[in-house]
Amino acid sequence: MLASNSSAQAELQRAGDAVQDIARTYSQVDDGAAGVIA
Repeated sequence: MLASNSSAQAELQRAGDAVQDIARTYSQVDDGAAGVIA
């Protein structure tokens, strides 16, 4: 049980990291677009 629980936690951590990477990428794109519009 403990092994599957920590495996699930590791999977959640990877998913969270991926979401943060995507958010960071969109933030950088938005900053670049704002510079072009301004």
